[in-house]
This record gives sequence, C-alpha cells and structure tokens, in this order.
Amino acid sequence: MKQYELIILFVFLMLVLLTACRKDVAKGQIIQANGFVIDSVKNKRLSDVTIYLYGAHSNFYGVYYDFGPLDSAISDIDGNF
Repeated sequence: MKQYELIILFVFLMLVLLTACRKDVAKGQIIQANGFVIDSVKNKRLSDVTIYLYGAHSNFYGVYYDFGPLDSAISDIDGNF
C-alpha cells in the first residue's frame, strides 16, 4: 500500500511541476524569435522561406492556436531569420 501512495504522490507532483513551468507573456510585449531554416533531406540551409509566428494558448486539455499568424519573416540568403 505504501508503494501505491508514493506512485500517486509522484504523479501528482509531476503534473503540478509540468503545469507550473510556463511563463505568461503580457499582451503588447515585444518578443523576438530567431533561428535558421534547414532542408532536412539535403542538410542545407534554405533562403527566401516565409516563416509564420502563431499565438498559442494552453489549457488543461492541450494547446490551441489563434486564428491566423501574428507575424511573419523571410529567411535571408544564409537561411537565417
């Protein structure tokens, strides 16, 4: 019986920790994203690719996205955005 209680406690603590790890971003706050676009088959960076940024919301049942992209960018000649 003791082992069963420890397993339940462990699962409960893991759920609390996983839901507490997110950080809310205030509406209107400027955020920045950067990286590069790569072709996984040829292992080469891609230029002139449009990247879309979508707003996501999470709740107990999963993640859902806003309608339409928030912003977009185009990768440069080296595949950076």
